[in-house]
Amino acid sequence: MPDILVVDDERTITDLVEVYLQNENFRVFKYYNGKDALECVNTRPLDLAILDIMLPDIHRRADGGSTPGILPASRCHCRIWRA
Repeated sequence: MPDILVVDDERTITDLVEVYLQNENFRVFKYYNGKDALECVNTRPLDLAILDIMLPDIHRRADGGSTPGILPASRCHCRIWRA
């Protein structure tokens, strides 16, 4: 069963995405803030991350750049696209 991280501070969106993914038999790790999501990323391998790129508590890259993001590429076994 693929493990999917879902992160968004809009609880309604996060909860809805979780329901749809669980209905398709995915295991969902749901968080409403970047801090808690980072703990998940650092403790388990993930197959996919679906996240709000403008989370209020984490919104800058580690190198100080202005492009938002929280996931180091080495911790996720997938490509991340911005819509």
